[in-house]
Amino acid sequence: MKTHLLSSSSNDCNSLEKRLYAIVDALGREERNLGNNPSGLNRAALFIESYLERLGMRTQRQTYSVGISECFNIEAVSESYLGNHSPHWIIGAHYDSAPVTPGADDNLSAVAIMLESDIQTHINPIL
Repeated sequence: MKTHLLSSSSNDCNSLEKRLYAIVDALGREERNLGNNPSGLNRAALFIESYLERLGMRTQRQTYSVGISECFNIEAVSESYLGNHSPHWIIGAHYDSAPVTPGADDNLSAVAIMLESDIQTHINPIL
């Protein structure tokens, strides 16, 4: 999965559509779940972490267990984050998929919007 999507810094609708489509296309090529494809789930996490880090965000994994499997959430924090007492955004989306599906309709579209929101808040920070 490539993370060249950030090279398009234009905010026009055409660039936005291309970036959103490219994220869904990159992540939707395989199912991402513990049952059928845990390595696909990990590849999706690496893609998301790389994307966020290229925006200058610090990422860390919050690990938890599901049965005997280890899972994690990805937390990303802007370098300019000043703590909970200052204005900030919390944006979330799940990146796994149901078995035998690419998960593009619900979770991948949400991941694409989440990553694009991160781009937009990076370009236009909260005052």
